[in-house]
Amino acid sequence: MTLRDEYIEAAWWTLKKAHDKKLLEKGLRVVNWCPRCETAIADSEVEYSEVSDPSVYIKFPIVGEENTFIVIWTTTPWTIPANIAVAVHPSFEYVKVRAVKNGKEEFLIMAQELLKNVLKQGRYQEHEVLENNSWRRPEIAYKAPLGHKVPKQNEFPHNVYMADFVTAENTGLRTYCARPRYR
Repeated sequence: MTLRDEYIEAAWWTLKKAHDKKLLEKGLRVVNWCPRCETAIADSEVEYSEVSDPSVYIKFPIVGEENTFIVIWTTTPWTIPANIAVAVHPSFEYVKVRAVKNGKEEFLIMAQELLKNVLKQGRYQEHEVLENNSWRRPEIAYKAPLGHKVPKQNEFPHNVYMADFVTAENTGLRTYCARPRYR
């Protein structure tokens, strides 16, 4: 039984032996995470199947700024209900843009070098760059993108973090379904 002291002590003994032999490494790993109960999910609990989903651009509303959004792109739209963070690259230049479509004004944040493509995909008719490096402001927070469908998500902070593995593709921002442990 995994709850017995002998089992737990054996697991710690094994980890200590692996540590002594320098068989352990520290690093970042993806952990499946349940947004409902806030627990890690074992790989064996995850059911996979072949599905064909479209890639999508999604606007995440920024807290306290009307009509202002972080724009993300994903090929895994089914992960959005569990989204908890967005990552930006520390050396990319990000811009805040006033964009107009059908007479409606919005403010969008994305990587500068991907601006034209994002605006084209969103069918915006006009734009104006307002700020450079918008993400460098103290802690940008955004609203849970599907908080109305997964109410538990409204209880968590949704913030932007820096990560050097973000690529300059689509919007230059990357979404996460687990809380980053570093900044």
